[in-house]
Amino acid sequence: MKKIMILFVVVLCGATSMAGQEQYPNAVAGPEGIYVNCGNRIPRDFAYQVFRRAKGSKTWDEMATIACENHFDAFFNKVTLANVHNPVYQLPADSTKGVIWRLAQRAVFTDSIPYFGALPMYREALGVTWYDGTAEKRKKYEYKVVTQQAGRKPEEKVTAAISYPLTPRSDYGIKVSEHEVKENHINLSFLIDRQQDMYAVKLLRGYYLQSDLVPLSIDVGFRNDNDTLKAIAADTTAMRRGIILYCLQPYDIYGNPGRPSDTLRITNLTDLDETNYAGLKARPDKEGIRLTWNFPKPEFLRSIDIYKAVGFRDSIDYRYLLSVSPEDTCYLDKDVVSAEIYSYKVVINNAYGESPLSLSAMGWYYGDDPATAPHDLRAEVRMGVVELKWTRPDKDTKAYYIMRAVGRDTTLRQIGNAILSDSVLVTYIDSVDNVNSTMLTYAVCSKNASRNLSPLSERVYVTPMRNVRLTIPPNLATRYSDRRVLVSWDTVEEFDQNVMGYRLERRIAPANEADTTQRFETVHTENALMNYYEDADVKEGVTYEYRLFSQGAHGIESDPSVVSSCLVPAVKPLSISSLQVQKTTGGYRLAWEETEQENIESYKVYRVQENQPPQLLAKMKKNETSYFDTVKEDKVIYLYTVTCTGTNGVESEVVQWMGAN
Repeated sequence: MKKIMILFVVVLCGATSMAGQEQYPNAVAGPEGIYVNCGNRIPRDFAYQVFRRAKGSKTWDEMATIACENHFDAFFNKVTLANVHNPVYQLPADSTKGVIWRLAQRAVFTDSIPYFGALPMYREALGVTWYDGTAEKRKKYEYKVVTQQAGRKPEEKVTAAISYPLTPRSDYGIKVSEHEVKENHINLSFLIDRQQDMYAVKLLRGYYLQSDLVPLSIDVGFRNDNDTLKAIAADTTAMRRGIILYCLQPYDIYGNPGRPSDTLRITNLTDLDETNYAGLKARPDKEGIRLTWNFPKPEFLRSIDIYKAVGFRDSIDYRYLLSVSPEDTCYLDKDVVSAEIYSYKVVINNAYGESPLSLSAMGWYYGDDPATAPHDLRAEVRMGVVELKWTRPDKDTKAYYIMRAVGRDTTLRQIGNAILSDSVLVTYIDSVDNVNSTMLTYAVCSKNASRNLSPLSERVYVTPMRNVRLTIPPNLATRYSDRRVLVSWDTVEEFDQNVMGYRLERRIAPANEADTTQRFETVHTENALMNYYEDADVKEGVTYEYRLFSQGAHGIESDPSVVSSCLVPAVKPLSISSLQVQKTTGGYRLAWEETEQENIESYKVYRVQENQPPQLLAKMKKNETSYFDTVKEDKVIYLYTVTCTGTNGVESEVVQWMGAN
C-alpha cells in the first residue's frame, strides 16, 4: 500500500505543477463558495486587499485584507478553519507539521512549495487565497485584488465574473474495473481514463433498499496500469449476506465533485474464514514433520484439508494429502526423507464452501543430527560482484546453499548449485552485473552429514556496485526572482531506480570560449531527491551557468545535463522626485529630500538648456540635499534634474527635468 500511495503523490505533484502556471488573480467556484486566488507571491511584507461586486454593479465592496500567518500555531489554526469548507483532504498529522512549516518559511512563491503550495487550505493560511462563503449561489461576481506594499504604488487587477457551483461536472471517465469478495473484506478497483484536474476520490457505499450511498473513511490507493490510472480499495466493514452498492466519487482541488462512476452492485453471501494464519507451523519430529495449527474455528466447520508439496518455491505443485476433523490441531507426516524441504497449506471446509489455500509453512526432516546455520555472514562489494564470507558452523557441515532476494522483494531464492566445502572460512563470489537493483539481501543455509538443512543464517544487506549508465536529469531550467536564482529540473529516479540523488554545479559564465578561468564547482544542496534549488549566493550583473548530474551508489554519476544560464540583473535606483528649483540673484538654488532608497552612494546634478546636451554640474554625497548653480543673468531657460547612483555603480534614469518655480 505504501508503494501505491507514493504513486498517487506523484500524480498529485504533477497536477500541482500544472496548477502553478495559472494567471493571477483568478476566482474559482467551489461547491459552497468561491475561492479568490490573489497571486503566487507569499505576502510577508505586503498584503492583498479583496473587493467584490455583483456583475453589472459599479460599486465595489471591501471584503478582506489577507497576509501570511507568520506564527506556527496561527498558521495551522488557519489551515484547520479553511479545511471546514473544503474537507477533501485530511488535516496534517502533528509529525508532518514541522516539515510543512519549514517548506512554507523558506518559500517566496507558493509554486516552490511541493504539493502543499497548491492545496486551498494551505494557500489560505499562506495569505494568497481568500474564500468567499457569503456569495449567493448562481449569482455572478467579480473580484478586485489590490496589492498593498509600503513604499510602492498599489497594484490592482480584476478577475473574470464567476458563480458557483460549477456546471456541468467534470467527467474523468471512471469505470468499474473488477471486484473480489473475500471472507472478511471486499476488493474493489476502478479505471480512471482522464485525470485532468482530479485531486482526490472517495469511495461511497450503500445497502440495497436500506440506505443511501455515503462516503467511507477508507483509503483509496492508486497505481498505473497500462497507461491508465487504477484506483483500488478494500472494504473490511461491509456486512455479510447483503446486497451492497458502491461507486467512486472524484473531486477537484477545490472540492467540486466530478461525475462519479457507475454504481456497482455486489451480492455478499460468503461466510468463509480467512486461512492465512501465522498459526500454521511445520516442525521437525523424531519420526517426521509435525504440523500444528491454532486459529478460531469458523461457523459450521466440517473438516480441514491438508496439502503438501516438495520444495519451497512459489511455483511448486501442492497435492492433497488428507482431511482431518474439526477437533484436530496437529498432524504428523511420516512420509518424508532427510535433507528435503517440504511445504504445507490447509483449506477449511464449512457450510458455505471451501476457503482458498492458506499461507505456506515450510519444514525439514532433520534425521539424527540437526544442521546449524552458518556463522558471521558478511559481504564485501566490488565492481560487478559481491563477495560473501562466513564461518563453518559445525565439523560435520558438508555443503551450503546461497539465498538471495532482489530489491523490495523479501523472498529469498537459491542462486547457483550447492557449495561443497570443508574449510573453516568459506568464500562465495556472486556476479551482479545483470542484477538491476540498488539493494540485495543474502542468507546462507548449511547441510550436514545427516543430509539435514539448517535454518537460514542472519541476513546481510548490500548495495551492489555496477558499471551502469545513469539517466541524465532533463529540463534543467533557471530563472531569477527575489534576489536569487531558482534552479529546477525533472526527476528521473521514478523510472531509473539506480538514481539515488543529484549533484548540482555552478560557475560564472566565461567571457568567451577561450576563457578557461571559470570552472564549475559543486553547489551543496541539503535535499538530495528534491527537484529544485534556490541559489541566494549571487551577485548583481553576473551571469551564472548551472549543470546537473544524477548520482548512484558508490559515487557513480551520470554525464552532465545541458547547461542552463541565468543573468542576475543589476538593481537600478530611482531618480530624485522631490527636486525644487528657485531662481535667485546670481543663479539657481536646488533643494531636495534625502532619498530613502537603500544602497545609494551619491547624487549627480545635471543642467540642460535648449539645443544643448545635458551637462553634469556636480557629484554629491547622499546626505547633501542642496546645490547652487551660479549663472549669468540672461533670458536662457535652464532645467535641472538629480539622479541617484547605487553602490553597485548603476545610475538611475532621468525621469523629469525641473525649471524654476
